[in-house]
Amino acid sequence: MLPPKTHPKWVPFIKGELQVTFKTVSGNMLVSRISRNISNNNSPASIAAGLEEAYSFFTKYEPVFGDEITKLFNQH
Repeated sequence: MLPPKTHPKWVPFIKGELQVTFKTVSGNMLVSRISRNISNNNSPASIAAGLEEAYSFFTKYEPVFGDEITKLFNQH
């Protein structure tokens, strides 16, 4: 199950600080694009927009990315 947007790993994940390689290229492309956008504009609005986009994407495609997302958010 996808963790809530308030989970402390979401922001480092979308900023590219947590290295994740998904089996499906679309997940890698999305996170790469969002992290580039945030590195160009690190404002709270940019981070919030990136988080919203990533959360929406991974919610929609949770059946595809569920195992990888679970592993990412359950790492210590």
